[in-house]
Amino acid sequence: MGLENRPTDFILKPISTQIFSTRESNIIKLLAATRKLELLASTGPLACAYYRRDFMETGDYELLRSKRCDDL
Repeated sequence: MGLENRPTDFILKPISTQIFSTRESNIIKLLAATRKLELLASTGPLACAYYRRDFMETGDYELLRSKRCDDL
């Protein structure tokens, strides 16, 4: 917990626009690949439906949300 918020590399000053844009592009590609991997890990290959575990986790989360809304 908290480690995901720590920087993994640094850009020394003066900042080169080429280095900055390259790293920005790499971060965007990494985020897109991570999202795709999470989707592939949670859905079946044939029907693109969520696996039971992910379906149940989503259901539990939505149930908790509905209970919070009822309390208001």
